[in-house]
Amino acid sequence: MINNVTLIGSGNLATQIGIAFKQSKITINQVYSKDVKNAKKLSKKLKCKFTNKIKEIEIKELGIICIKDDYISKIADKIPNKPIVHTSGSTNINTLNKFKKHGVIYPIQTLNKNKKANFTKIPICVEANTKLFEKELNVLCKKISNNVINVKSNKRLNIHIAAVMCNNFTNQIINRAEHILKKQNLSFEILLPIIDETFKKIQNPKTRLQKTGPAIRKDYKIIKKHIEELEGLDKKIYNIISKQIMSDE
Repeated sequence: MINNVTLIGSGNLATQIGIAFKQSKITINQVYSKDVKNAKKLSKKLKCKFTNKIKEIEIKELGIICIKDDYISKIADKIPNKPIVHTSGSTNINTLNKFKKHGVIYPIQTLNKNKKANFTKIPICVEANTKLFEKELNVLCKKISNNVINVKSNKRLNIHIAAVMCNNFTNQIINRAEHILKKQNLSFEILLPIIDETFKKIQNPKTRLQKTGPAIRKDYKIIKKHIEELEGLDKKIYNIISKQIMSDE
């Protein structure tokens, strides 16, 4: 059983998963960050050691890499051969092939270091290079989450794509809607009831696929009028999504 972890990274995910493990009586051995201030700050929160030197990274039972995808393989090349996982949605498990025991624990959630996360409700995707290590990671993750699933790299990649579309793309569309209203000196607050209703429907399987609006009605005159009113990429976004809505029917 894994009862001791080292965090490689000090950002949003490292902070929240570190807090979740500590609250579940898992010992946080050390925090590494290239920024010594960030390493020290998180280590103080987790009551553990810290370092900003890769050669000083100390892994006892498990190292958890919580850094940007582009740097995973680079830092992995400099870490001793100890049990290791990364936390990326889109990076293949094979990136850690040099390690005898390696895997992935990917929480499906957007996280912020300054906002406490309820990990019990966050699904965690687990993958490992052996069945025994997979079992160890499952036991570990089930200490903080009620929804742990074993998922191979390709499926995890598609989960990440879907998560980006749900979270980042939705957020961007709402930002563009606010921009359109601001140009007309209108308050974004007038959209809050429709946004609230939309997200209520999404959480109900019976109403999730229900759509309204000009595209679902194939009201081409209104669609044309809307597109003519828009500028730049907003024209293309409106047109592409409207076409997709119509083709889905």
